[in-house]
Amino acid sequence: MENGSKCTKFFVLLMLTGLLTFSLFMVFPHDVAAQDSDNDGVPDLTENDLALKYRPCMHFASGELFFPTNVSYHIDNSVLKLKLDGNNSLLIDPSPTIASIASYPTGIYFLDNKLGGFQEIKDDYALKMSSLGYIIYARVTADAGNFIVQYWFFYAYNNAALNKHEGDWEMIEIILDADENPAYAVYSQHFAGERAFWSDVEKLDQTHPRIYAGLGSHANYFRPYQGKIGLENDVLGTEITLLPTDFQIVLLGERGAGNHPASQDWLEYGGRWGEWVNLADTWRGAAGPKGPGHDENSEKWFSPTSWGMSLFL
Repeated sequence: MENGSKCTKFFVLLMLTGLLTFSLFMVFPHDVAAQDSDNDGVPDLTENDLALKYRPCMHFASGELFFPTNVSYHIDNSVLKLKLDGNNSLLIDPSPTIASIASYPTGIYFLDNKLGGFQEIKDDYALKMSSLGYIIYARVTADAGNFIVQYWFFYAYNNAALNKHEGDWEMIEIILDADENPAYAVYSQHFAGERAFWSDVEKLDQTHPRIYAGLGSHANYFRPYQGKIGLENDVLGTEITLLPTDFQIVLLGERGAGNHPASQDWLEYGGRWGEWVNLADTWRGAAGPKGPGHDENSEKWFSPTSWGMSLFL
């Protein structure tokens, strides 16, 4: 009789557990794993997992002064201006914010650092670097039947030998097939870039691609000797290494209203991220760059597969 009572209690408990599970399913019918907050067709959990899995290991040469940082550092230290004819400009906003610059998706605007020139920015960044930390903006999306994992790096200043300007955007991307198998890595190098088979990429712990960043220019290379090959004549080195765990990864949403949190409204800003004195500065590489998804970075954002596959191996 006692055993029968225990069996009855166990059966009742089992039924209650089943009812509770069913009730929870009815209250929360949507699978959390399928949530897609940026509406790009890739579940949030997949985006987070891939962004962490492939976050890079970055090598810098001795003497590097600037490292990947938060865009807020530049915004907080800048004024927003409108480019006019000649060397003239018009002050639009003396205290821009992430929210306010989002109101300028197009036009010849630029964020001019009010600290001063290279020396002032260098000194200020050196004082604040430890508190700012190292930031990488990761974006995971689907394109042309592939998964794309992008890492965008913002630097406060580009002090390369051949061009100098406030603000600097560089990026790399990993192209994965529909089964999430990595096929290629693509590294930006100023206005161009280079592609490599994933099997040929130097990696830390099998999944973290190694990047050799140009001294001052921050162009990305696959090998420490490659910088001397191109026109830029970049200096590379391994004296400073930032491991994947040294970076704070900020997972980006997509552009457009409702596709990213308010803290990422800067994605909508279509102006330049640095000073812009002469109109000719744009082709001389002496003006601040456009951000992710705008002008020279538009194809990288909207057609990442075709952009990457168009580059030489």
